[in-house]
Amino acid sequence: MKLTRIFSVLTIASALLLASCQDAKPSFVRVEDGKFVSEDYPSHFVGTNFWYGAILGSEGVGGDRARLEAELDTLKALGMTNLRILVGGDGPDGIPSRVSPTLQKEPGVYNDTIFRGLDYLLAEMAERGMKAVLYLNNSWEWSGGYGMYLEWAGEGKALIPAEVGYQAYCESVSRFVTNEKAKEFFADHVRHVVSRTNTVTGRPYKDDPTIFSWQIGNEPRCFRADSVGRQAFVDWLWSTAALIKSLDPNHMVSSGSEGRHGCEGLLPFWEKVHACPDIDYMNIHIWPYNWSWVREKTLKTNLDKAIENTDIYIDEHLAVAEKYGKPVVLEEFGFPRDDFQFAQGTPTTARDTYYRHVLGRIVDAAKDGGLFAGVNFWGWGGLAGQSETNIYWQEGDDYCGDPAQEQQGLNSVYACDVTTVAVIKDAAERIEKALKPQAEFSFDNNCGVFCGEGPHNVEVSLRSQKDAKAELELEVSTDFGEPVGTYAKKVMFRNGTALCTFDLALAPGFYQSVLYLVEDGDKTELTRTNLGFNPELISSPQDKQEDFDAFWAETLAELAATAPEYRFIPLEEHSNDVRKAYKVEMKSFGGETVSGLLYIPVAEGKYPAMISYMGYGSDVWYAHPSSNPEMIEFMLCVRNQAFNRKPGEKDDWCVRGLEDKHTYYYRGACADAVRAVDCVCSLDKTDPARVFANGESQGGALTLVAASLDHRIKAIAPSAPFLNDYKDYFALAHWPAGPVLAAAREKGMSEEELYRTLSYFDVKNFTDRIQCPVIMAIGLQDTVCPPHTNFAGYNHIPTEKSWICYPSAGHNVWEQKDWPVAKQEFFNRFINQEI
Repeated sequence: MKLTRIFSVLTIASALLLASCQDAKPSFVRVEDGKFVSEDYPSHFVGTNFWYGAILGSEGVGGDRARLEAELDTLKALGMTNLRILVGGDGPDGIPSRVSPTLQKEPGVYNDTIFRGLDYLLAEMAERGMKAVLYLNNSWEWSGGYGMYLEWAGEGKALIPAEVGYQAYCESVSRFVTNEKAKEFFADHVRHVVSRTNTVTGRPYKDDPTIFSWQIGNEPRCFRADSVGRQAFVDWLWSTAALIKSLDPNHMVSSGSEGRHGCEGLLPFWEKVHACPDIDYMNIHIWPYNWSWVREKTLKTNLDKAIENTDIYIDEHLAVAEKYGKPVVLEEFGFPRDDFQFAQGTPTTARDTYYRHVLGRIVDAAKDGGLFAGVNFWGWGGLAGQSETNIYWQEGDDYCGDPAQEQQGLNSVYACDVTTVAVIKDAAERIEKALKPQAEFSFDNNCGVFCGEGPHNVEVSLRSQKDAKAELELEVSTDFGEPVGTYAKKVMFRNGTALCTFDLALAPGFYQSVLYLVEDGDKTELTRTNLGFNPELISSPQDKQEDFDAFWAETLAELAATAPEYRFIPLEEHSNDVRKAYKVEMKSFGGETVSGLLYIPVAEGKYPAMISYMGYGSDVWYAHPSSNPEMIEFMLCVRNQAFNRKPGEKDDWCVRGLEDKHTYYYRGACADAVRAVDCVCSLDKTDPARVFANGESQGGALTLVAASLDHRIKAIAPSAPFLNDYKDYFALAHWPAGPVLAAAREKGMSEEELYRTLSYFDVKNFTDRIQCPVIMAIGLQDTVCPPHTNFAGYNHIPTEKSWICYPSAGHNVWEQKDWPVAKQEFFNRFINQEI
């Protein structure tokens, strides 16, 4: 590998690393109440398998400290801080399908170069706040393991599956669990490793919090069906765990088991192993390809089945873990590249989908605080180059995630696998976010809008994975962004929850409120919301021009002089024997043809009529003809919109004719709103005493304007009304301010000229003319029609009025499930003639 490539990646990763380093003092990880607990390490994590880390850290054959540091920086920057690492291989070098160089050449005889490589690796990981799972043995031939211990115990030469076959290999290594001499050699190895002192840091391994856990072996298996062998296997694991704990009481111990699949297919067998009090958490591995859930030609077609089997496998082991209150770590899983290719740069579509699902499970567990606590994918190939000739590893090749007995690139995730890396990084970021304290403003007793004399209690509910003290700051600014104040509080989490109350006494208006967690001077945003205080006292004086009333009287006169020439075009596909649907075409102000959708009950009689005004650029939606059988419904399409929009026509209506009040688009649109009342009232079946209107956004504005200009409307329900208080509106919202201000500049209009023209169409200048009851809905988080502007018009309404605020809603009030109910209850009064 070229050093330029290493240091290029290192530079990028280091920049990310500096931004993510933690200053917290390292601490040991332990299990409490089914969770990993530590002062400096999360309860849930995404990690990887980095079996060759100690070799890279060495200064002998295979060593490459520059690459090691680059790999660690990259992993840290991607959020992978839990690395599962082989302490070292066993036996002589130069054995086909075995990693080289090995650590233990003969029983108790060590290659100290590899040990010092492990020391260096742990020291470098400590600097980056990373944790290591160190496994000490292996069922499989690729690091020596069982076979070498048996060979040293006099049981014959260690076999290689590729040479003798899988079954012969399994029969050979099945003798390990009952061979006392082989197990004693391994126990001596455990004593030697666990008792070691790091030559780089001078710290004994047992005192090094960089070690997450000691692991007995990689996929320890019994390889036997007899009860004697199985009990010997359980006894060996339990006694080894106890030995490690006696040498090092500070660290956790894990088994390294695959789960049921590595316990002769028996879940109770796996449970028996992990019932050991000295085994702190439970391990499982999942291999869809190795276990034949997918094969070379079915990597994509059987992917869904592999995911289904994965969920079943995880869940059945979690059910056992619940009995013991122990976390579960899926410490190995992998998936081949598309079309069973091995080369870097080849597609990983199926792998990415599989990873996304598995990592999604750990993200969900982090959110819920579940026992599924960690994943380590297999394995990190990182910056490794690939041989152009060797499918299997040969001495001198770069180490990657695939050990010597597997095709190089089979399961490795390389740094250049950008889509897979993105999936992993995203999961790590989502876990980090999920594990931070979560906060939510509590609006159980209000809707985020406070009325009456202050101070008012603003409550925040908090959740955390840890019970600890926390410092909070609430920054409050006006909706225009002007700072108001910063309010600090300290809280104590108990049983994962806390409640914090801020007492605020603020002037009438709406405010932006951002809650921060403060740690060592750094602030992390937890949540934000808008808050309202006494909105009915917001002052937004009308700015009517002297000829405002005359202008609209003239407009209405011109409209009245225009014959509507109604055309009712039957829509049979939207009609039945309850109501008939029609497309209505009619002439409006200036002779413009506008249209709408009309439903009329078939039965004779007088009916209430509902006019609906549409939002800016909305499309017509068709109701079922039986949905409102006792109601005439008319949905107006104002000029140039919906039914009236020509193919390819721009949605620049808010700037059309802006240079003059007589030509501005909304003069005609407001007249269209009145023409809709003319249409409804012209119908023989309409009860003129029961005509009402509603609309959202632009439709909310037209609802208010129509009721101001035409008192035949008896009740209205606007939501998130548009076009209120233009000056404040344009200071608060990017749209339509942007295009309107740009059009004014293009037309050479001064600011005074612009706002004088717009004042003829400002909803707040109409609403003092309304004579009917009003109910208005607003979204507290609305950035399109901010609530401040909604009340600019509302506060000038002289009649009976009320409002509803939806605290979590933005500009989608009409989607709130309670609004249709509230609106219907309001209109039922009108329908039943209670007004």
